[in-house]
Amino acid sequence: MSKTDLASSLSESGAFDVEVQGGKIPVNFKRAGSKTRIVIFSFHGAIDRTTRRIPAYAPFLPGIGNLAHQVSVSDPTMLVEGSFSMSWYAGHEGFKTQDILKQVFEDIIEALDVDKVIFLGASSGGFASLYYSWHFPGSVCVAACPQTCLALYYKRHVDRYLAEGWPSMSGIEALSNTICTDVGALYSQRIPNTVIYLQSTGDHKHFVTQLIPFLSNLKVTDKDRSFILNSGYWGKLGHSGSVPREAFMPWIKAILMSQVFDADALMQTHYELNATPGKIAAPSSAPRQNKDDFAAADIELASKITAWQHGRA
Repeated sequence: MSKTDLASSLSESGAFDVEVQGGKIPVNFKRAGSKTRIVIFSFHGAIDRTTRRIPAYAPFLPGIGNLAHQVSVSDPTMLVEGSFSMSWYAGHEGFKTQDILKQVFEDIIEALDVDKVIFLGASSGGFASLYYSWHFPGSVCVAACPQTCLALYYKRHVDRYLAEGWPSMSGIEALSNTICTDVGALYSQRIPNTVIYLQSTGDHKHFVTQLIPFLSNLKVTDKDRSFILNSGYWGKLGHSGSVPREAFMPWIKAILMSQVFDADALMQTHYELNATPGKIAAPSSAPRQNKDDFAAADIELASKITAWQHGRA
């Protein structure tokens, strides 16, 4: 798909396919206002082929109005026939999704003329959000109970993906020489983005095999302001759904309201939002948003947060 065709597809809300390198990437798009300068890329988790239609999309986030464009991407490898339920947006033989999607995202960012980028995903979609956000310095990643290293994940899921997506590969070690299978290896180099990592303490498997190894690789010091770990229990044991919308939406709202993306600013904004009742408000210093859309209390809260952030500069 040419940049012109992509820009045309992004001129209004709706689903479309990005045809590229002999394959296609299904996209569901929700357009915000013409002055919006934020985009959210969302990735889905595992797909049960017996109950869900493919292409499948992560649902659009509610209640954010014109504050952000939303791009929900369906994993193109799920279009390949097979029994596997997840492919981590990592591609298959003949289609290197990781390289292709990075370029597609660059083109979408350019077409929408945005300057703030958010990547959102849970589980296998969390792996994708960590991977792609790392390649866009200055972006924010919100990952909920993500897989971080495929070699440490359930062998049956990985083996099924290998057998049907990469049949010529002898195993995960061989595949790791072709694509990224361990985002911890990326973050051991540096953290060019801001990461909000949500982990349920009731998801014991991911806590032990995915979070802890990731943290052990993390390249971070006490002076860094780029990583937030929000670990808690939200009422559900196990993995699926253990980080509910009520847990991650306040972080999304904090990102949308913040002037800067460092961890301190996001944590303070998140705290203020949870400490004070009210709907999300636009930053008072941002003329692009219509203040008539927000309650007076929300504008006052946004003003206080903005003043705090400017006071830190």
